Amino acid sequence: VSELPTDRPPMLFVDGTLGGGGHSAALLDRLRPGDVVFGCDVDPSALSAATERLHRYTGAAQTSESSLVGTLPLFVPVQSNFRDLADVLPNIANPITGKRIMQLPLDVDV
Repeated sequence: VSELPTDRPPMLFVDGTLGGGGHSAALLDRLRPGDVVFGCDVDPSALSAATERLHRYTGAAQTSESSLVGTLPLFVPVQSNFRDLADVLPNIANPITGKRIMQLPLDVDV
């Protein structure tokens, strides 16, 4: 994501192969409060390491550090293989709006 319009509604993104979280980190650095990135990986170790790397974007960091509330986009880790995301994502609610994710374009790099 190089440029996004400034007058837009909040956006949802899915990193279907989270790995070390590099792509999600680069994306989150360019997003604004209200945007959400769901980072998915089947490997619990990779998911844990990436979540630690992206900790400042997690809901836990944003609620425990009052200076971060509402100032950053949100990262949500999801343990799933990308091939199962069509089944997994509709069961996950957007943590900001509470709405279910019914459909979402997905970029998967392997």
